[in-house]
Formats: sequence, structure tokens, C-alpha cells
Amino acid sequence: MVDNFDNGNRGTGSECLYVRKLIVTAGSSLDLNGLNLYYQEAEINGPIDGSPQKIWMLDMNDDGIVADYELATVAEYWLDETCACPDLCGGADLDTNGMVDMFDLAIVLNNWLSTNSTKFYEETFDSDPGWTTQGQWEFGVPLGSGGEAYGNADPTSGFTGTNVYGINLAGNYSISTSPYYKLETTTIDCTGRYGVELRYKRWLNSQGWGQPSHTVLGVNNVLTVFDGSYERYVWYNTNATITDSDWVDCSYDISEWADNNPNVKIVWKYRINSSAVPYSGWNIDDVELWGSP
Repeated sequence: MVDNFDNGNRGTGSECLYVRKLIVTAGSSLDLNGLNLYYQEAEINGPIDGSPQKIWMLDMNDDGIVADYELATVAEYWLDETCACPDLCGGADLDTNGMVDMFDLAIVLNNWLSTNSTKFYEETFDSDPGWTTQGQWEFGVPLGSGGEAYGNADPTSGFTGTNVYGINLAGNYSISTSPYYKLETTTIDCTGRYGVELRYKRWLNSQGWGQPSHTVLGVNNVLTVFDGSYERYVWYNTNATITDSDWVDCSYDISEWADNNPNVKIVWKYRINSSAVPYSGWNIDDVELWGSP
């Protein structure tokens, strides 16, 4: 174990030990003897006398990203020379030398908008996860059909692997008017995760929708998050036609509803209105949730 930083302990506060990676091998032990130990990564296979804490030093307010808060904190404590462990001037003393100066500002700027986000949920559809389906939503191998008159055809496989969730994997969606039909995940536990982001692959061909008078025309496509009580709108299509001819990366910030929430579901929906024309519809693959611990 190597002390990666020297906080100087300028006669105030207690000495801190900062390590990038803490390793305690099997058969060994660690006695902190009152030290404040902070680490970024760890492999702990033996007993520790004391309470080391995992931190991401750059993230001063634990929101998972280096941004305005960190810059404002450095400004607040600018040239303060009384930084001591464990507070370190609100975390602004990033190089732990006892003061907030240009070196700390440089660390923030060099890591601007970096995140501590990791993937904690993944569904690649190697097998059927048993999600709720309505209407023409189905699981399986898309056949590359549809799109004869409007838009493009379905893919012939997933982005990874063979399977997807999609609307009529053998062709276009039906243009009979319908209520909203949904594809809904099983419950996802986001407890202890913050700054939660949804990522997935999309191959979508669909007419847009409009309401020129009191009648809704075309096709509605909607992405929502169910937070345990209500569905919250994340994305919906406009009156513009969508004609994907390849897999598209989609990512959405759903932290407002998913952070530290044990009862999250992701929902994709479509509705067929008057004057709809046939497109090949939705295909979805590689659904992921990312967040900071």
C-alpha cells in the first residue's frame, strides 16, 4: 500500500492516507492504528482494524460527475491554506497539500464532465427475460422484413447476438387503431445508485404523429420510466418520420426517478391512430443502466 498523496498534516486535523488501490491479501491483515484511510479501488481478502472509506475524490457532492459544483467549491475555498483531513476544504484540496490553489483547479478542469458511473444492469437478450408485452411486441429473431412501402426493413439480428424485442418481427406493424401497447421490463433495483442513465440500442421505423384538429393522426412512440407509482415521460416522437437503417445508440438521464429507487421499470409504448401507414416499427437490444455507487 502506497500513500499516493501527502496532505502535509499542517498541525491541524489528523493524518490521512489516500491510496488509489487498497489490497489486503488472504492470510494478511491491516491495522490502521487510528489513521483515516481513503481508497478508490480495493481487493480486500483479509481483516482490517479500522474503517477505510471508498471515495471518488473528484466528486465533491457525490452526484457522479465533475461539473459546476466542483468548480464552485474550488472557487469558494480559493487560496485557503487551512485544509485538513478529512474535510479538505469541502473536498476542494484535491492534491491534498493543505491548500486550494491552481493545481486543484487544473485537476477539475482536466477531468471536466468525467463520471464515476459504472454499469449495474444489462440485458442482451441471449434468452427471453420475460418482460411484459402487449399488442405486437414480441421477443425473438427479427427477419429483416417490412418497410416495403415506407421506411426501412427490420434488422436480421440484434446488435449483439440474434434476439431483440420488437413489434412484429416478421414485418410491419398493423395500422388498425389501437390503445397504447407496451413493452415493460421486470422491476430493476437501483438502490444505492445515483446519476442513473438508461442506454440501449434502437432500430426504429415509424410514421410521426400530429393533431391538426381534435383528432390524433399517425403513430405515437413513447419511452417512460415507471418509478413505483407513476410512469414518467423520458422520450416521445414528434410529427417527424423516423427511418433507422442501422442500430442507433440511445441514452437518457433518468436519475430524477431512478436514483436510489428499488422499484424501477423501463417502458416502451406505441399507439396506432387514424391515417396511420405501415412501417416496420420498434427493435430494441442491449439495454443497460449506469450509475454511480
